[in-house]
Amino acid sequence: MGKLILKILVGQQAGAEVMLEPGEYTLGSDRNDDLQLADLSVAASHMQLRLQDNKIEISAKAGDVRTENGVSLSSGNDEWVEIEPLDVISIGVIKIALGAKNAQWATLSKALNAPHEDDEQTAENSAANSILGENAKHVDAIFAPIAKHRKRIAFATVASAVVLGGFYLVGSGKISPRTASALPNGGIDAVRIALADLPFAERLSLRQDVDDQIYLTGYVSEPVQRRAITEAVERTEVPVRLRVRVIETLKKDIAGYLQSRGSSVDFALADDGELTLSGSVLDKTIADQLIADLRGLNGISGITSNIKTADDYLLDVRKLAKRALIDDTIIFRLDDETLEVSGIIASQDIDRWSGFLRSYSRQYAAFIPLRSLVKLVQENGQVVDLKANFDGGIEPLLAAVDPLTNEPVEERQTKVLELARAIKQQDGFVPNQPNQKSSSRLAKSNAAGQRKTSPEAPATPLQKATERLLSSIGIASAQASTSPTGQPTVLEATDAGQQTTNGKLEAKSEKQQDVISQSKADVRFQNVALDDPELNEAAEVVFLAWMESAKAKGLIPEELKKNFLPLLVTPPSEGPLCSENLSVPVSQIPVTVLWLDILSSSESLALTTFPEERQRYILEAAVNPAATRDCLIRSEKSNNIDLIPYSNFIRESLRNPGFIRFLTRDLSSPSLTVTGASLIGERYVLNSENKRYKIGQSIDQSSRLLAVGELGALIREYEGYSVAIYGDQTAWVVREANARQ
Repeated sequence: MGKLILKILVGQQAGAEVMLEPGEYTLGSDRNDDLQLADLSVAASHMQLRLQDNKIEISAKAGDVRTENGVSLSSGNDEWVEIEPLDVISIGVIKIALGAKNAQWATLSKALNAPHEDDEQTAENSAANSILGENAKHVDAIFAPIAKHRKRIAFATVASAVVLGGFYLVGSGKISPRTASALPNGGIDAVRIALADLPFAERLSLRQDVDDQIYLTGYVSEPVQRRAITEAVERTEVPVRLRVRVIETLKKDIAGYLQSRGSSVDFALADDGELTLSGSVLDKTIADQLIADLRGLNGISGITSNIKTADDYLLDVRKLAKRALIDDTIIFRLDDETLEVSGIIASQDIDRWSGFLRSYSRQYAAFIPLRSLVKLVQENGQVVDLKANFDGGIEPLLAAVDPLTNEPVEERQTKVLELARAIKQQDGFVPNQPNQKSSSRLAKSNAAGQRKTSPEAPATPLQKATERLLSSIGIASAQASTSPTGQPTVLEATDAGQQTTNGKLEAKSEKQQDVISQSKADVRFQNVALDDPELNEAAEVVFLAWMESAKAKGLIPEELKKNFLPLLVTPPSEGPLCSENLSVPVSQIPVTVLWLDILSSSESLALTTFPEERQRYILEAAVNPAATRDCLIRSEKSNNIDLIPYSNFIRESLRNPGFIRFLTRDLSSPSLTVTGASLIGERYVLNSENKRYKIGQSIDQSSRLLAVGELGALIREYEGYSVAIYGDQTAWVVREANARQ
């Protein structure tokens, strides 16, 4: 006996068929059955089927089996009984038949007659009929003589799929007693007319194969739409195999499955049944099984997986280490679902290690833990654990930031980086209250201008260190609030190292008793909140950036501190832009240049750690140093801040265009290679394929050109910013002849 076709005649999968090789098969509702029929009327391992020696044999196992020719087998009767080809087999409410490909399948029409539909089905048809509108009357008028003699088939199934050896059989809804071979010509046109008034049926595909069988496939949004389509097709009395899936039902099935697995994976289901998965599943085996199970869900047309496993995070962290220039002495591996890093870091590379840890904390710490076994190699060759040692307190940090110390600047810088970063990164030194947002930088008074009181709480080592750090470079730690009369009010102060009721540190000094007479710059100093995380980091980096100035001039100029440090807490704001080619507000230029100077002097501070809006201002100014200088001159005329003589960024970038590579070292690679650029008129760049891109134009689906600058092009990528610097591959750059350089 050759191959035979098993076809489902009645059931939710009516019309589904599969080719069977000679052998034995188990039919039932269990996942381990060879042919899985997901129907409540079908038992697990309901029956057995054997194809051999030119015979078709059946036996009952866990359920009763009947055939149209009179064979009746009770459950548990494992005797093999031979049946004829095309003999209709009843399994619960499902009817199937087996036969050769060229068998007379049209003779099975009698088996397709069944009792009238029940009340529930009638209610569904009524609901669907309300959607058909005028088209229902049109169809009734054409097919009424046939429809009044029609007997419909009723089901009580909740089936979803038929599985055989990895093949999924998607069946139709109801079919006519007549098969496609017995239809008169023009059946597909009748179906097309019946569906014409259903707008949601426009997305469906209606086709007729060479054997005259008609198929209707596709997706609709809601169950009521599918019922309306089914009703419209049934009115035509044309046998159509429905493969119409409901997106709403599929979404519920997917969400239910993910919830049952305890998975936090996100998904998106397109109108064409394409499923996209995203999220984090560290165990690759679990991720693969999850994807495989969802592929088996009936109605899914395809799956795109963006799920990240531990292996993916390992690869990403290795790339991060390479960008941080620490990959030559550091080894990463996976220990179950934990990243383990081991190796050594030289004392002069502590900045790079700190920058790597900060980037990891921001990008990956929420998804995969990291265990560090890294050792620090000191200048004397001694190898120690890279952890902060608090046995001696925080005095080494405080001594390092003392401007009057005789300790060499290089050693002070190393201590500040090593100890201050370690204080932030070690467990057990979490602030008593969460960090406040940047809007809390300025002290707020209550309606009566009075302070609420609460029990005092001890300051953390980080807060104490920051207090001493700021005071050592001349910043008063107490804050001034403004009374309703507009006059500054002196705040009550506590001992150094203690918290006030609003979580800010205050220190009492004699100078603060005369706040009213202080200059405007002094008041701005006092309004700096010490619990602001941006300022804490900024203070460390500013100190290191000014160490070179301290080394050259003996000590840090007081007016320099008073004028520039408060700029670091300038909130982003709108206002007039610098120019048509530099879309940075004039009010933001001083703080932008100051941050560029800090970035120019620090290898540990990464540009990617800044808020996106601040990143854009900094990068746009970085690629336009001449325009930035001109805008800064305009800004300084109104605020009397003379920053240009001290700006290392402006000095270096104008004489060394390659300096921008240092500033953009932490950014991702650009999605554009610039072969030419025009800075005259409406600026544009040319890529390697001689395609022109203007400002605001999309480069691909995930990137857009934001600015064309003097040194490179600023691009908004899917996960941040990148800069395409004019380099060896840039054949030409057209500039204005009178541009100041």
